[in-house]
Amino acid sequence: MDFDSARSDASNAALNCQGSNIRIDGITIEKRFIDGSYGIGISLGGSGHRNIRIHGVDISGYSARYGIHLVECEDFEISNCHIHDFMMDAGADMIQDSPAGIRVTRSRRGVISNNRILRIEVGKSGLASISPKVPKYGKQGYQSDHMTIVSCRNVTITGNLMATSGEGIDLLLSQECAVSGNTIEDIWFQGIKMLGVSFSTISGNVIRDCYQGVGLADHTKFGADCIGNAITGNTIVDSGSPGSFGLPGPARLRYGVPAGVDVHDASDYAVIAGNVIMDTQATKTMRSAIATNGAPHNICANNIEDGPFVRSVPPMPWEKKKGD
Repeated sequence: MDFDSARSDASNAALNCQGSNIRIDGITIEKRFIDGSYGIGISLGGSGHRNIRIHGVDISGYSARYGIHLVECEDFEISNCHIHDFMMDAGADMIQDSPAGIRVTRSRRGVISNNRILRIEVGKSGLASISPKVPKYGKQGYQSDHMTIVSCRNVTITGNLMATSGEGIDLLLSQECAVSGNTIEDIWFQGIKMLGVSFSTISGNVIRDCYQGVGLADHTKFGADCIGNAITGNTIVDSGSPGSFGLPGPARLRYGVPAGVDVHDASDYAVIAGNVIMDTQATKTMRSAIATNGAPHNICANNIEDGPFVRSVPPMPWEKKKGD
């Protein structure tokens, strides 16, 4: 299946499905890259859609939007897919419409397993992208994800390989999700982003060459707490490394410091235990194994850390006020 439309239409998709009891197996979708063009490889959803299976598809060449997008689905599975080689540059609003290999929105009881999601990228000008729709955002970072899981519940993400993007897995506003046994590497910002996420487990993942391995923060705009999450048994290596971007972490991002785990804002009742957090580089870039706000109910225990446990981190040079 070949798809080369350049229409700037958010509903534009190569395969648009509705209904329940759907299986999509073994197809290939290739979109010829056009800078800033909108399009989705497979779009499926609507209230109450159930029993969705997407298996063994190959999707490549997209720019804005997503390889697979599920909306308001229940009992779904996305497995053994190869989603790769996206590129979005200057022609689209990367803040509002950041691309993702897989996006799942307002869905529940799903499994995303054993997929390879590689090189979901923005071009050179995207490294400091701006939002025409929301100018006050100012310059942003590398706006793309391997997976964006938004306002979902009971989603299991396991056994996936993800390499080279802005973020690995963004669990935005989701609850009771389980992320285990994945490999996430070469990430501009966070390997696993937990903004307004609650009662979820992150366990047994290998996360390397990310600015931050795992990041927890409240979502103040939506009033969503980051609460009751467990970060256990992960291996987090070389936070802040240059990766394929050619820039070490402190030179490319100013949201916190390069850390294995970053516990930001009022995130509370987190358990961070049994993780191995190391910087193996000759020129080390990790500033902190665990950077935390020191909330009284967080538990950090039995981690193997390359460097001290840090409750507060001294400012980077650009964070210092004049006269300091």
